[in-house]
Amino acid sequence: MISRSLRRVGLFGLVLAASTLPIRAEESNQWRWDGVERVVVVGDVHGAYESLVGILRQAAMIDSEGVWIGGEGHLVMLGDLVDRGPDSRKALTLVMRLQYEAEQAGGRVHLVLGNHEVMNLVGELSYTSPSEFAAFAKEEDPKERKAALKRMLGSSLSQNKELVKMRKVVAKRYPPGYFGHRDAFSPGGLYGGWMLNQSILEVLNGGAFVHGGLRPMLLDVEPDQINLVAMAELRSFVEAQQRLEALGVLATEMAFKEQLGTVSAILEDPNSEPEVVAPAERFFLAAEGMVFRRDGPLWYRGLALNPEGDEQELVDAVLAHLGAERVVIGHTPVHTDRITTRFDGAVVMADTGMLTEHYGGRASAMEMTNGVVAALYTGQGAEPLEDQRWDLTPGLFGGADELASFLESASVVHTEPVGAGSTDPRTVILADNGRRCRAIFKDIDQGDRQYTNEVAAYRLDRMLGLGMVPPTVVREINGATGSLQAWVENAINEEDRLAEDLSPEDGGDFEKQRDHAGVFDVLIFNIDRNGSNTLITTSDWQIHLIDHEQALKSSVPSPYHLDAGRAMLDEDFAAALAGLDAGVVRTELGGLLSEEQIEALLERRDLLLEYGS
Repeated sequence: MISRSLRRVGLFGLVLAASTLPIRAEESNQWRWDGVERVVVVGDVHGAYESLVGILRQAAMIDSEGVWIGGEGHLVMLGDLVDRGPDSRKALTLVMRLQYEAEQAGGRVHLVLGNHEVMNLVGELSYTSPSEFAAFAKEEDPKERKAALKRMLGSSLSQNKELVKMRKVVAKRYPPGYFGHRDAFSPGGLYGGWMLNQSILEVLNGGAFVHGGLRPMLLDVEPDQINLVAMAELRSFVEAQQRLEALGVLATEMAFKEQLGTVSAILEDPNSEPEVVAPAERFFLAAEGMVFRRDGPLWYRGLALNPEGDEQELVDAVLAHLGAERVVIGHTPVHTDRITTRFDGAVVMADTGMLTEHYGGRASAMEMTNGVVAALYTGQGAEPLEDQRWDLTPGLFGGADELASFLESASVVHTEPVGAGSTDPRTVILADNGRRCRAIFKDIDQGDRQYTNEVAAYRLDRMLGLGMVPPTVVREINGATGSLQAWVENAINEEDRLAEDLSPEDGGDFEKQRDHAGVFDVLIFNIDRNGSNTLITTSDWQIHLIDHEQALKSSVPSPYHLDAGRAMLDEDFAAALAGLDAGVVRTELGGLLSEEQIEALLERRDLLLEYGS
């Protein structure tokens, strides 16, 4: 054990340690491990270093000083150590050091790369927070920032009239530590070099571990070649990227999409120099590899989001190909903060939203000891991992009205805090006559933030025939009265849809839904719409709108917002608005909204129609 002295010598010591780590090369390609007495698995960290330390201590993998005490056990990290959270560097450094210490003790630490590790390697840093960049500020070479400024100005810095302005632009676009971060994640950097020697898939004791999910492309490669092929593609990409930077074609500060556009232009230009074309071709060829493709094992969400019937054949085929009994995935946070299973336990979702301030979850770990699988949560002991099958399927309920009735009357079998949000929501599990569903309960009653607004938004949605707001009812649970809204199962939020560049086949219908959602938000005066409370079920590409406790104010929006609503108002929605009878509105919403709120709602309706006429 060298960990305590290693921590004292700092970064230099880590560099030395990194140089002794196992190299993922053709001569060392172990990907299957059998007979491991204890395996601990941790999902996405996203810079939540303190939470990671806490769960590793609870799992008895490290001691109070962060030193490996897992003996010959194996720790599997499911990727996405980085981005969004403040302490990504600390998390990386810890896992890097533990990988070394575990091997010295006869154990192992496996990092299967996540899509965010790859994004950091290639310069897609849209999810990297200023605090993450700041961790590299002391190591940043001022010359790199100066060179970037010169490239942006396209000329000498001396006596340039745009210098002061562009310095501000560079400082805002590339915060302190940006260039130090890029160096550290380069192929020759401490973290970049280390990541390029990791894997995308491991199989331990019959369990397959991958960040995103199983895909058919894995069937096209022999299992013992999957890591070799994937990591070779990734290395080829970053090497081509580095070569193009050396040739002055790409620059360190270029965003990934800008890189792709620049390289594409080179390949389309018949006059491009051969020395540039060759690495450009390697760049694009590698970009089609397993680690980059949106339907690849680092990015795919189908095992977490799609109906089981759509994925069962794929799960069976790939697990058989790998010789595994189950697959454990991260990437897609579970709706509750509990490790969840699907496909009769063949798929385990282990991302419980460790970065609480962003995902509202908590730290967790999965433990496999002598064939027994358990879940660990911060502050709790190990408990058997039970098959938690709370999926809603299209055939389970006969429509929104039937589901709403179920929410009103079904037995509550479990409740627990969602874990985040100023409204203190709770997850509720209901069951009755063989049917089960999840729902979210809010009893917020604070000024203009009212649970009754959630129910009113649903009823108004039904009156308009939109079908976008999930069924929502008033219900008393554990002595508190609040709104109970059906959970939107198998959904991705709009923020992640855009980040992953996912698009429906019928773009016209999807855009129409987006317009209707925009008009609805103007009608209910909802200023809280964002990418996280706009959900999409990718099986049918339907939009679902949640979080309306702050809507339905007793006032009207600005002319700007009304005009924006008018621009999205089509004939169908205008007819639905015109058909809203004031008496019916008062009957349906009178017990939920004040008379002032109802008057304002009707006034907003009239203003929208007036603007749209």
